[in-house]
Amino acid sequence: MNTTIMQDRIHKLKGMLENVDSGDFHYDSYHSGRIEEMIVQSQIEVCHKIASYLEEIIEEEERKQDEFVKLRLKTK
Repeated sequence: MNTTIMQDRIHKLKGMLENVDSGDFHYDSYHSGRIEEMIVQSQIEVCHKIASYLEEIIEEEERKQDEFVKLRLKTK
């Protein structure tokens, strides 16, 4: 698979995970109890944490690409 396509997909997934809220888990504050609320909040936190991991991966990949380009320019 093309690296650019994979990077675009990772960026899209990161964005989706960053924007997760209680509505994404079909949480209804009028009909759900405290335990359900806590579960939904935990799910949201997990999604946001995964998004931050993806951000770290993206930044590391960009750093590696920059180093690769600099190395290629030095060898020419």
